[in-house]
Amino acid sequence: MRGLWSLAALVLLAACSSRPLATSDGGTGDGGPPVDAGPRECTVDSDCDDGVACSVEICAEGLCRWHLDHASCADDVFCDGAERCDPVDGCIEGRRESCDDGDVCTVDRCDESAASCTHAARDLDDDGDVDMFCDGGNDCDDSDPTVSSGTEERCGNRRDDDCDGDVDEDVCATAPHDTCADPLDVSAGGTFAVEARELRGDYLGCGIVECRDFVARFTIGEERDVEIIAADPGDDWAYTEVALRRGCDDATTEIDDVTGFPATMRYRALEAGTYYVLAGAERNFGSGSTDQLTLDVTFSPATDPPTNEACATALDVGGGGTFTADFIDTKDDLALGCGDDDWPELVYAITTGARRDLRVTLDGHARLGLSVRSACGDTSSALGCVVLEPFDDRVQVFPDLPAGTYYVVLELRSIPEAIAQITIETLAPSTARAGLAVEGR
Repeated sequence: MRGLWSLAALVLLAACSSRPLATSDGGTGDGGPPVDAGPRECTVDSDCDDGVACSVEICAEGLCRWHLDHASCADDVFCDGAERCDPVDGCIEGRRESCDDGDVCTVDRCDESAASCTHAARDLDDDGDVDMFCDGGNDCDDSDPTVSSGTEERCGNRRDDDCDGDVDEDVCATAPHDTCADPLDVSAGGTFAVEARELRGDYLGCGIVECRDFVARFTIGEERDVEIIAADPGDDWAYTEVALRRGCDDATTEIDDVTGFPATMRYRALEAGTYYVLAGAERNFGSGSTDQLTLDVTFSPATDPPTNEACATALDVGGGGTFTADFIDTKDDLALGCGDDDWPELVYAITTGARRDLRVTLDGHARLGLSVRSACGDTSSALGCVVLEPFDDRVQVFPDLPAGTYYVVLELRSIPEAIAQITIETLAPSTARAGLAVEGR
C-alpha cells in the first residue's frame, strides 16, 4: 500500500511542476532529464541516462532517480574555486577565490601551492617597506620601489627618497657621472644615455633656466675630428648645452661652450690629449622628458680645413658639380651684402663661354646666406643675394647670364658649424625661369 502512495505522489509532483523529475541529493543540487517532465520507468540504471556526465543515474523500484556528483567535476586547482555539477550543463566552473579580507592595508592573494589565502602587509611596490598609511609602515610612496625608508637619499631630484620628511638634504648620494669625480668614459665613441632625474646643475647654466648636467671624459692619442651632441631624447625642444674643457672643474681651460636644440659641437683635428665634456639640459620634470640625457660622441680621422674661404682661393668648379660645404674652422672673410655679415663663408667660381642660366641647389637644413656676383669682393656686382631659412626653397636660379666668370658665395648663418651640400650647374638660358631678385641691374 505504501508503494502505491509513493507512486501517486511522484505522479502528482510531476504534473504540478515544469522541472525535470529529480530527487534530492542532500542539498547539493538536483539531477534529472533535461527534456522529460514526467517520471521515467526503468528496468536497469542505463535506462536512466540523462546525457549529463556528472549525473549519477539509478533505477529504483522501476523509476529513474538521479543525483549530481560534484566531486567528479573537481580540477584540483584551489584558486579557481570549487567546480560543481549542473543538471543541464554538466560540470561548470566555480567562483574564483577572492581571498578579500576587507582590510585595505593587506594585499590579498591566493596561494595555489599552499591551497590557501595569504594576507600580506600592504607593499605594492615590493621594496620591503609597508605603506606609511598602514600600521608599522614607513613608505611615503608605495608606488615607487626607489622610494622607501630603507633607500639612500639622492641629491638634486626634488623628492624625499628616504621618507624622512626632508628633500635633498645635505647628506645625500650623488647620481652617477654627476661630478668631475665620476666622469663617464666616452673614449671609444658612441651613444651614451645618462639617468638625469637625480642630476644636479654643478657646472653649466643652460641659459636662464635651471640646469642638470653630467661629466664625460675622453682621451685621444692623435689628432682627430670630433663631433659631440647632447640631447634630451624625450623632448626635441629641450634647451641643451655642451662644453669642452682640458680641466674638468677649471673654467679657465674651457675650449668651447655651445647651446642648442640639441647642443652640437664639432672640432677639426683636435690635438691628442684628455678632454672633459660637460653636458646638460634644462631641468624638466614631467612633460615629454624621458628623465635621460644622451651624449653622441663621434671620432673620425683628422681633416684639413677648407681652402676656399676667400676670393683669392675660390674653388674652381669647372663645368659644375656637387661639393661638400664644410664650415668647421672657417672665418668671416667677405661681406655677403644682405643681412648680417658676421658669419663664415666659402667661395666657388664657375666660368661660362656663352649665355647660360646658373642654378644653385643646397642640401641641408642649416640657415644659409647665398650671393652670386661677377666680381668676388664687390657686393655691388651681386646678381642676387638671399638668406635661406631651414625650410625655404633650396633651389635658386640666376637666369640668362652673359659669358664670363661668376662667384658663388655661401655663408653659414647658424651654430654649430654645419656641413651642407651645394650643387652648382649651368643650363640652357630660359627667360621663363624665375630666380633671385636682381640687385643693382
